[in-house]
Amino acid sequence: MTKKDNSLKKIGIFSVGTAGHVIPGVRIINELKKQGFDLKNILVVTGNRDEKKYYRKLGIEVIEYNFVRTKNSSIYYLINFIGVLKSIYFLHRTIGIYNISVIFTTGSYIAPLISFLGYVKNIPTYLQEQNIYAGLGNYLGSFFGDKVYTSFPNTEHLNKKKVQFVGPVLDSSIEKNRTKLMNNLDSRFKKGKICIGVQGGSQGSQEINEFVYQIFHNWNEFPIELFHITGGLEVKDLDNKIVQYKKFDFIEDMETYYDSINIQITRGGGGLLESAFIGIINIIVPYKYGTTSIHQKSNSQYLVDNKAALMIENQDVKYFKEIVLSFLSEEALRGKDSVTLPDITEVYMNGARDSVKYGAREVIASELYGEYKKSI
Repeated sequence: MTKKDNSLKKIGIFSVGTAGHVIPGVRIINELKKQGFDLKNILVVTGNRDEKKYYRKLGIEVIEYNFVRTKNSSIYYLINFIGVLKSIYFLHRTIGIYNISVIFTTGSYIAPLISFLGYVKNIPTYLQEQNIYAGLGNYLGSFFGDKVYTSFPNTEHLNKKKVQFVGPVLDSSIEKNRTKLMNNLDSRFKKGKICIGVQGGSQGSQEINEFVYQIFHNWNEFPIELFHITGGLEVKDLDNKIVQYKKFDFIEDMETYYDSINIQITRGGGGLLESAFIGIINIIVPYKYGTTSIHQKSNSQYLVDNKAALMIENQDVKYFKEIVLSFLSEEALRGKDSVTLPDITEVYMNGARDSVKYGAREVIASELYGEYKKSI
């Protein structure tokens, strides 16, 4: 790593791991650009799992590194002490060479390392937590950082003194076009049109994919459209005349995807809140393994308690059919348009919309920009 021009200070965006950790960073960068920030003064530091693909359209400098990864507890940092030191040294050098004056991190295993360095070097350091039960990285990082922005209210497993609840970092086009998306969603339900989206996320896509096949390969209730994001995994094709089936490895244009569905089968990650923001009814199948299971179950329970989603833990196909049918009016089931929605549909759509605070993208970007101005 060679010495850079130190006359230009930079905001450092440190995000590694799954799309759920990386995409908020991309959205914050886009918001900074909207607020007038010069993107040449941003550096992204990420892992070596092709996270950089999410940043390609931004035209900014991205550095990849094989950071030490934690397992289930902070003890792992002690066990892999040499790996931790190497990662810290790399970050220390990067901060100096690129003259990083503000730090933003979205959690995972990089968060405690960069937050510690931010504390030592007296650099303003901000973290973002997507889940209602914070991961180990942000838990440790919250004791060193200046502030932790949270997507859910009353987020657990963080240094409470550092928490600011701002809501999820939503896609700007979804936030801007919310009214249109909500009206189209209402219309689909009133017409009795059931369009189901499927997202498995980076973890547990295989189980979701198998559940979808189990439900729909013999589906005989009424015609549906099915939009299946497979996570790049091989799935069995559905050969069913009343299921209009479309599958995608990955969808970049989430606004169009959400504007095509009214029910979603999904995992319990923090991304749940974006579909809920519109009023899409989520049927959640939480991931059951590792530390991820804790936050996915907690996220899901928050929406269930607010009558904003339903949760299926045993992959009960019969129960799933009952849920879907309950959201359709008698007129819709007879193939006629309905003037009103069933009470239960109204309750869950409104519960979903009321469960999400919005405006986080602007708040976070504005604070990062403000700290940057102070540093130059």
